[in-house]
Amino acid sequence: MTECTGGPQALTDKDIGLCYESLCDPRLNQEQSVALARVAAGYRQSDKQEG
Repeated sequence: MTECTGGPQALTDKDIGLCYESLCDPRLNQEQSVALARVAAGYRQSDKQEG
């Protein structure tokens, strides 16, 4: 995956798209990670209440 430019490979802005297989970046930012954790915790709570 190409995330940064420069470095030993001298990557440029034109190289960024070379290693992606889709237009969707599968990584989550901090806010998205927290939101997902809250949703997952909610599902776990409801599972415990039902069981």
